[in-house]
Amino acid sequence: MLKSWFTYFVVSQVTGSPLLGAAVVLALWAGGGTWFFGRLPDPSALFRTWSRIRTLRAELGMNPNHTDHRAELGGLLATRRPSEAKDLLEAVVKRHPELALAVYHLGVAHLALGETEAGRAAIEQALTLRKDLRFGEPLVVLGDHYTRLGQHAAALAAYERATVIHTSSAEAWFKAGRAAASSGDTATAKKHWEEALASTAHAPGFKARKDRPWRWRAWLALRGL
Repeated sequence: MLKSWFTYFVVSQVTGSPLLGAAVVLALWAGGGTWFFGRLPDPSALFRTWSRIRTLRAELGMNPNHTDHRAELGGLLATRRPSEAKDLLEAVVKRHPELALAVYHLGVAHLALGETEAGRAAIEQALTLRKDLRFGEPLVVLGDHYTRLGQHAAALAAYERATVIHTSSAEAWFKAGRAAASSGDTATAKKHWEEALASTAHAPGFKARKDRPWRWRAWLALRGL
């Protein structure tokens, strides 16, 4: 909702027309607006995250050995301040190597620091501890890392493993198709993009809204073949 108001405000101010601002917002939603709005910063979410980080820092200042707080703070900082997150999470994992989520977030911090092998190993360890951890998200994150490195075959393998864990993940199916296309395998790309559409076609409302950006992108990718 805040993103809609933000878009309305910007368009209205730039054009001087509140009606045009409202029309743009309505058009974006009608045309799969979550694809657009999902790329705008969410001020309320950012504020909640910042507030939680500040609270956790304060609590750890009083009790530095609180495992849950260290693990949560490390997870929140994994991509924002990966060096700090790595220090926090290594201490947690050393004492509690069975905490799959902490091991996963440590892997994310390694990847954010460019430590590919350490990140991959931590993610694999997290999935050994809990194979369905966050419905395949760790493998999507690993695939994204390989994509940034231009290692499309490795990215494809990671995304395809994610679809085995979560067969109705439109994001994983779309990204698998994109990785296949980048590797020159158009037939596999087409198959995966079709899966992105078919596997989520009858999803419940809340999931349909989450999947919509990826379904739209898969549909557009298929039109471009």
